[in-house]
Amino acid sequence: MKKEINVSPEVIASNKIEAAEPTQRTTSFSEEDQCEGEVENDLTDALHQSDSSLQGTPPSNTVPPNDKNKHFKALLFGIDSLYLSYYGQLADDWDKKLFDLKENAQSEDEKNQALAQVAIGSHLFEVRDKGMPRFPYVLSDNCFFIKLNRSKSNKLPMAHVQISSEYLAAVGVEAAEKDLRFVINTLGLVHGAASVSRADLFLDFTCIDDLSAIHQPD
Repeated sequence: MKKEINVSPEVIASNKIEAAEPTQRTTSFSEEDQCEGEVENDLTDALHQSDSSLQGTPPSNTVPPNDKNKHFKALLFGIDSLYLSYYGQLADDWDKKLFDLKENAQSEDEKNQALAQVAIGSHLFEVRDKGMPRFPYVLSDNCFFIKLNRSKSNKLPMAHVQISSEYLAAVGVEAAEKDLRFVINTLGLVHGAASVSRADLFLDFTCIDDLSAIHQPD
């Protein structure tokens, strides 16, 4: 899956250096807009053009040659973290179960606190002692941070989930979303496909120019 990544001309500093190419990394490009539709289609469209965008502008009668590969080389790029929303309704039995587990998490007795966990599929989630605004239940493990809403609102998602960068790097976007969908479908009735709420992208690259020499506005 590919994402168009534009490298603006201002990034190429005028003073070239002859030293070895340093490796640079940029992180956390955020896209806050809501995106509807299948996650696979969203992310495929999101990353589809990146390879061609790194080749530079071909020369023509009006456009001079612009071979960015002489100055810039992409080493690795992808999605650093992904936030998905699922609309639907939390099942009543899970509402009651999570309420009881949340009370265990709030207990002063460490034995009761240790019971505040739930297994779904291959995941063992910790049930947090506190929810978040509009999401009374929070479940988390090394792969997912899940916020759950028990209301029947059509405007508020049943679940809002952050997929960790480690899990995305280990299994990829499609496998991570498939695993997550199983978890969310277990918790309640899901309406439609997931929506991409936010995606943080990363890019590792080498550049022969001294990027520290670029003036940063105050």
